[in-house]
Amino acid sequence: MSNGVTKSDGRGLRRAALDILFRVEHGLFAESLLKEAFSDGMPSRDRAFLQEIVYGTIRRRGLLDTIIAEFSSVKTSRMETRIVLALRLGVYQILHMSRVPASAAVNETVSIAAEERQAKNFCNAVLRAILRAVKFSDSPGEPTRSLETDAGRWACFDRDIFAPLEGDSVAHVAAKYSHPEFLVARWIKRFGVDETIELCRANNRVPQVYARRNSLKISEADFIAKLQQESPEVRAAGGGTYLVAGLKTQDSAMLKSGKMVIQAPTAASVAPFLAPEAGERVLDLCAAPGGKAAHLAELMGDRGELVAVDAHHARIRLLEETRRRLGITCMEIVHADGREYAQKHPGAFDRILLDAPCSNTGVLARRVEARWRCGESELQKIVSLQSDLLAAAAVALKPGGTLVYSTCSIEDEENSGVVDNFLTTHGDFTLNESLLTLPHRGTGDGGYVARLIKR
Repeated sequence: MSNGVTKSDGRGLRRAALDILFRVEHGLFAESLLKEAFSDGMPSRDRAFLQEIVYGTIRRRGLLDTIIAEFSSVKTSRMETRIVLALRLGVYQILHMSRVPASAAVNETVSIAAEERQAKNFCNAVLRAILRAVKFSDSPGEPTRSLETDAGRWACFDRDIFAPLEGDSVAHVAAKYSHPEFLVARWIKRFGVDETIELCRANNRVPQVYARRNSLKISEADFIAKLQQESPEVRAAGGGTYLVAGLKTQDSAMLKSGKMVIQAPTAASVAPFLAPEAGERVLDLCAAPGGKAAHLAELMGDRGELVAVDAHHARIRLLEETRRRLGITCMEIVHADGREYAQKHPGAFDRILLDAPCSNTGVLARRVEARWRCGESELQKIVSLQSDLLAAAAVALKPGGTLVYSTCSIEDEENSGVVDNFLTTHGDFTLNESLLTLPHRGTGDGGYVARLIKR
């Protein structure tokens, strides 16, 4: 590990978490940073601790900042970034990591907060003020003063922390369930308060791990047998996936050998929706990191031509690694802007998958930074890009061909809105079927998929 954490070391792990959070604040992604941080000598329990404290602090950022603001004389906007991050780490441990002693949550976090004694004293004062103000109970207190921190465990404060639900439902839900107000406001308008709370709760859960068989490398019977050796709990889920509770992915022989793909049911349902056949010419227009492209190749029996396009050079490497590990030979990888590539290949493909860039509001539990990186203006830019990509994909499709448009979003503008607008300007296309999945009404992932036929 870059900072030398190779064994159980509470202070070192917290310092590593602080460094990761700092880099996330500057636009990087926690998942890739954690992979960098995990060293070969790091015990599984330390990996689990580091992952939980990083992901949990990012997910609960809005809640943590609400609590910090109540007990700090300095606004978070005026604090140094590392001080804010250290306070978030400390409050997250106090509220959501019951196995961590309160003294360790405070002392170890304060020790990494900053070099200056004044900053350490400030962090110590804020965290200890929060400790004095909160009690834990197996039953809720007043809604403005309490929150559920774990299943059946409630943190009850000695003062109001949240706005009244009846008076300001958007502020209450956004703060308590740690989502941006703009998302909460649009969801309350669409779903109502109660269902919005359930949606936010689903987004805050630790996502389950699902595995899918690589049919090019292993039979179903052998896959199940080996999967049961690697995971203490195996249960069939949707899209040909299996819930694999307790699977240690970093140690999985099947994952390393390419016999298994980690893919959630919603994502695993997209390639079958396109239903490519052996011998066809298929285009995946935004293909990286390659899970859906690989699934297309498997459904084709690795026979035919699959062109996997992606605009981002760094993500091309992920596609190449996926192709190599899974043993796929029919996939050609192209580094290009999908819009330009499709326009240059009119009528060239039997089937096209456009898994479009999106806001990721259907997978906020997995993509922990996404909720804090999306706003109304960003949403409109995404919709414009999605529309351009869909129009370009239409050019590359043969008459009689099938085009599947999919996102990991649950926002109407990115889903049915994009498709409806497309159909008004493309009279040679018809909508065959569409499906919206919501995180709180299934396996914890949301998304949209639409099948379009070119007459």
